[in-house]
Amino acid sequence: MSFNCLQPLTRWTLARLTLIVPLTALLVLTTPVMAQNSNVAVPAPSVTPLDSIVALVDEDVIMRSELDLALDGIMDRIRASGEAMPPQSLIENQVLERLIVRELQVQKALQTGIRVS
Repeated sequence: MSFNCLQPLTRWTLARLTLIVPLTALLVLTTPVMAQNSNVAVPAPSVTPLDSIVALVDEDVIMRSELDLALDGIMDRIRASGEAMPPQSLIENQVLERLIVRELQVQKALQTGIRVS
């Protein structure tokens, strides 16, 4: 499904955009600046990204913070069970896939009018 500007945005998407737009503006405003009349670079304060997009699911996104939170929960359960820890990349790919499938299911439910009661 492609993005259509005329489709109504979900409350979840609007909440994410409310966070993404100011963060993007902050990153743009804190980039290194060159002095106007010299060849000397003026050092800018170091910028640490607050969050990033790890997946685009139709007209919604999955943020790095969501993936990290889900990863922490899974890794805690693996440690608590005493099992050997699989490679981090394998766990991350599986958790991301699960988040994408869940987001697709939520979007489909909203499109078909399914509501939680």
